Amino acid sequence: MDIITGHRGTSHVTSQNQRNVNMGMIGEESYILPVGGKLAATVTGGNEVTISDGVLLMQGCAASIGYGQSETVTLQAGTAGYKRYDLICAQYTKDSSGVESVALVIKTGTPTTGSPIFPSYTDGSIAAGDTLVEVPLYSVYFSGATINRIFNQIPTSKSVGDVLKWNQSPTMQGYSATFMPEDDTAEMIVSVNVANTAWINFTIPALDFDGRSIVN
Repeated sequence: MDIITGHRGTSHVTSQNQRNVNMGMIGEESYILPVGGKLAATVTGGNEVTISDGVLLMQGCAASIGYGQSETVTLQAGTAGYKRYDLICAQYTKDSSGVESVALVIKTGTPTTGSPIFPSYTDGSIAAGDTLVEVPLYSVYFSGATINRIFNQIPTSKSVGDVLKWNQSPTMQGYSATFMPEDDTAEMIVSVNVANTAWINFTIPALDFDGRSIVN
């Protein structure tokens, strides 16, 4: 066993050391952290999407758009009479000299008059040494020439402070939820325990398309 957060008299902390700690605290998948604008996506043109400031934790690898800044990506224009899904992905790369980077990339789908599907992307494991890993942040739905809607593809995590506030709340003592995202006709049932006395059920109507949350 080797110490990470300690002085050893030589450089010894690697980026994967820190990623492992991050994954242990937040989770092994990819998440948007509750910081700044939370990387919110906004349609700013017929085929442009602007991503606000925030922090992404991608398999433990932290990447950010600086506070008060944003990045705009331009997607390929849609086609009248056709539908299409594109993906806005975070792309991790590691070159032959070991230099690592994360950038936003677009994966363009195939237009169709039927039901569009997501384009392919490069899945992988940073921890396992893959030098190219892509994680979808948003899917962008084109109906005709312009963007119709944007859908989240990864969750926004809660801070430790938010979790503690939830656990200590005198009115909200617990919750449970049933999700059926692959069924377009499904409803979501959310149960909330109020004041630790009774469970109240809320039914949320079926979501559009693939059941993921709608941003715009």
